[in-house]
Amino acid sequence: MHPGCIKYYSDIIKVDEHHIKCCELMRNNNLQDDDSDLDTSKDTIVDVSDLVKSNENIIFELTRENEKLINENALLKKLISEMDDKNNLLLFKISVLEKDAKTGVRRAALTLNNENNHIEDMADAPVLPTKDKKTSSDKMQRSANSWRGQQPSGTHRRINNNKTADHTWNEGNNVTPNDSVREIWKERQEGARNKIIKGTRATKHENSFAGVEQRAWIHVDKVKLKTAKEEIENHLQQIFPGRSFVVEALPARNEANSMSFRVGGDMDLMDELYNSANWPCGVTIRRFTFFRRVSSDTNQGR
Repeated sequence: MHPGCIKYYSDIIKVDEHHIKCCELMRNNNLQDDDSDLDTSKDTIVDVSDLVKSNENIIFELTRENEKLINENALLKKLISEMDDKNNLLLFKISVLEKDAKTGVRRAALTLNNENNHIEDMADAPVLPTKDKKTSSDKMQRSANSWRGQQPSGTHRRINNNKTADHTWNEGNNVTPNDSVREIWKERQEGARNKIIKGTRATKHENSFAGVEQRAWIHVDKVKLKTAKEEIENHLQQIFPGRSFVVEALPARNEANSMSFRVGGDMDLMDELYNSANWPCGVTIRRFTFFRRVSSDTNQGR
């Protein structure tokens, strides 16, 4: 069967169960110029099985071409999506660069303006004379006063000889270079302090009063649980016989593995109470609250 006859199934005539004939009516059809493969001079009888095999090959080729086109279409869609993402990223970078460029131009303009103002102020300000062996302080003061007299009323502007502040910091805090001036620190004057003195008068008269007895206090810690304050009092009485002590148990925290006490004694025992040799092993001692040491002379303080 002619390859071109497949296009004209209406012109194919069945001869028997196994054969068909084509090209019988080809002369009556309006053939195109590109149908040169059709032989219209004679009839052609073809086996039906050959025709079926030929159609299967054609269907297979068409199916493969269709799958190829589908895959190419999916690939093109993926490429288009990637290009869109890259395009959006480029647009974002361009916008960021434009903002940075505008900010840089604005900052450069402000910096240049501040520098110009500073140069103008320095040019307008008179040069104050420096003090040397030939120039007295009176001449410097008169020169400074004459310059201040030329300035308008209000706060006098002083020129800063130090390095001006950073322009970025000035811009954020609304500070110009002329606002930064050299500060003159005033020497601190030592004022009279409150002095604590202790009375020493021993003369007694009618309706006289007396001061309370001062005690030295220490904090005794790391004591075994269930230790009574009487045990600590007995320990101190053995070391310092004839002296009286005040022992107070301090509240313990939850799940504490030790106790602590507040012990008070005479002021002259301050150093002895703070001596580790007078306490058992493992016990810690620290100063709790002591009366400030004072002088008996009213003209001398601590």
